[in-house]
Amino acid sequence: HDATLVNGPNFSAGYLDNALNLPATSSQYATLPAGIVSALTDFTIATWIKVDAFSTWQRIFDFGSGTDNYMFLAAQGSAGAGKPRFAFRTPSVAQQHIDSSIAITAGVWTHVAVIRSGDTVSLYVNGTLAGSGTITINPSDLGFTTQNYLGKSQWPDPYLDSSLDDFRIYPQAISSGELGALVTPAGAPTRLAATPGNGQATFTWGPNATTSYSVKRSTTSGGPYTTVATGVMALTYTDTGLINDVTYYYVVSGANAQSSGPDSSEVSVTPSIWRVHLKFDESDGSIAADASGHTRNATLVNAPTFTTGKIENALTLASSSTQYATLPASSVQGLGAVTIMAWVKPTTVTTNTRVFDFGTNTVPGATAGAYMFLSPSSTLLRFAITSSGYNNEQKISGTAPLAAGVWSHVAVTLDGSVGRLYLNGTQVGINSAMTLTPASLGTLVNLYLGKSMFSADPYLNGALDDFRIYGYAMDAAEIAPFAATLDAPQNLGATPGPLSLDLSWSSVANATRYTVKYSTVSGGPYLELGSGISTPAQLHSGLTYGTTYYYVVSAGNAIYDSPFSTEIEATPGSAPISEAESVPPGLVITPPTATLTTATSVPGHSYQLQTNTDLGSVLWLDVDEPVPGNGAAIVFEIPHDPEEPRRFYRIYITR
Repeated sequence: HDATLVNGPNFSAGYLDNALNLPATSSQYATLPAGIVSALTDFTIATWIKVDAFSTWQRIFDFGSGTDNYMFLAAQGSAGAGKPRFAFRTPSVAQQHIDSSIAITAGVWTHVAVIRSGDTVSLYVNGTLAGSGTITINPSDLGFTTQNYLGKSQWPDPYLDSSLDDFRIYPQAISSGELGALVTPAGAPTRLAATPGNGQATFTWGPNATTSYSVKRSTTSGGPYTTVATGVMALTYTDTGLINDVTYYYVVSGANAQSSGPDSSEVSVTPSIWRVHLKFDESDGSIAADASGHTRNATLVNAPTFTTGKIENALTLASSSTQYATLPASSVQGLGAVTIMAWVKPTTVTTNTRVFDFGTNTVPGATAGAYMFLSPSSTLLRFAITSSGYNNEQKISGTAPLAAGVWSHVAVTLDGSVGRLYLNGTQVGINSAMTLTPASLGTLVNLYLGKSMFSADPYLNGALDDFRIYGYAMDAAEIAPFAATLDAPQNLGATPGPLSLDLSWSSVANATRYTVKYSTVSGGPYLELGSGISTPAQLHSGLTYGTTYYYVVSAGNAIYDSPFSTEIEATPGSAPISEAESVPPGLVITPPTATLTTATSVPGHSYQLQTNTDLGSVLWLDVDEPVPGNGAAIVFEIPHDPEEPRRFYRIYITR
């Protein structure tokens, strides 16, 4: 039983989500289907209304077929002062009505309801009885009504100047409890929070006066939303089947037996298996930004510096200055599987230094303390994890220590039963009885990079780059590409074309895409010409002749971006010769001279005056030097003597 909107009413913010806005000055209203109440005897009609301006006899609803056959509810009856009236009439029975003793307040959302039970009709305002009496007419006495209006009268009365929300018709007299649920609808859930996961997101919220909840999702902030779950009874819900690294927006609404409440405040969440990504590409400062999108930034302690790294910059730690970095506890908290990896370049390799060491506040000892660490060591690359001190460590050992002064890629994976250690993409250690994971360690508080949980251990003396944490255990095939960075593209070149440059470069091993940038200033700043380019070539068209352009290109894949290539410079060719440019020149003869005038010349084109005494000959002689195009018409002056033999002239255009 959809309503049809007449004369363009719109929707605006309502009491429950949106409402129908009916400005009286535009004669706007809505109609309900014919016969909408024709089968009713007992009934309830209820709605929320916010009156902008009162006029006597303006209708909230008026169902009937003319001025002698109707049932209506007026926002203001003959008593005035915003007091509603409900009335019935048929051609054979005079009007019977009930006036409200309670007024509607302009500009305030008010709930009104009419309930008929037998011959008793009651009028309610905000759930309070405002009038009651006997009305012997019921809706079925009106017959098959065809003029069922919201906001309009059967009479030439003023149109309603109000907003309507949650308009309802019930085929029975609802109870006081049901009416109360309409007047006090479900409120918006509070404290909606989201936790991202691998292809999923888990939500929690605070309770309200509802019996169930609906969860709604969008990929655009503010919606429109798609309902993904209804009838949720708990204060939590997990939405699965999401795409990792895509941001989603959610709201939750509550419902009771009579109504659905408004949506909660929106939250956004980006599901991901990616927990932390520290590129260390800053140049200074005390923070290393997390590029995973989860803002798990590293805090730098005792002023470590940024220097040239394996991939752009790296974090350099001087052990003599007790330099290190810390991560937020949420970086690995609760993970039942994990992959941790980084590029490491030790300046010196010392026993018991740490690439990372994550632990609790308990001072570690033989049987106390929970932690997990990776040590480059001076004997063997080693990983250990324990929930009860160093006597109970579960370990993975490599086959050699890290080499000093060399960038090495290290990775450790835990899945709850097997731990693996990788060096430069190759597995160098395994423990098939490793049952501990970060989730086993309790509340981790101290998450160090370059520092040990044991105060006597030395600090790392070296550099870290591209530190990553993932919330699952990668396999060997997934680890390998991280150990192979991309080289900068070589042999970048440009071939000039008409107002264009055709760029090409040599393919880069393991690259799946390229990014080209350009500038009109050597060294940039550069603008992006194209990204995600699959082949080592790109056309740059629409250029300006005579302008020098500067280009760089980088390679990329799903993991890395390479450094940019060496910059090149190039100048595009001139525009093609057009038909407009080739029209015959204008000829003006003023003995003893004549002039030939070209169309607008084009920069980069050359205009050569040529002459011939015989059009049948292919031999044309140049007259003087060619004239370069300058964006204006070119005028050639030639001698003219009527007594001399005839001579032919043309202008030969070249690029």
